[in-house]
Amino acid sequence: MGRRPPPGQPDERSSLWLDPPWRVEGENGVVASSYGFPDEPEEDETTAQYRRRFEQKCRESDLLIGRVLVAVAIDQLSSDLTLTFEGGCQLRNFAVDMHEDENWRFRDGATGQTYRVRMDGVKVSGDFH
Repeated sequence: MGRRPPPGQPDERSSLWLDPPWRVEGENGVVASSYGFPDEPEEDETTAQYRRRFEQKCRESDLLIGRVLVAVAIDQLSSDLTLTFEGGCQLRNFAVDMHEDENWRFRDGATGQTYRVRMDGVKVSGDFH
């Protein structure tokens, strides 16, 4: 999130990583989801064909580009995450496996802390709460 720093400068950008399943919702319903997202080339597919298919799937969530994040909600029982952006668009992540190392992760670029979230707790830069 943000611009890459010049070479040799610390990276103070924040980042968010989501383990599937997730979906992006616009004003008229679901516009993108992790379902069917290509994670590797098909058997008869070239690298270029795979890349085009992957980039097309990525473009489905372009409606979030440039929108301001206005609310964050974390379900206390499941660790499901809902990010609401201006205009009412939402990005939702659903924690489905309590044995996963993490269901989603946020790196705070300002503090350098990383929050790893799974169904049974939050790990902040190495400590489980």
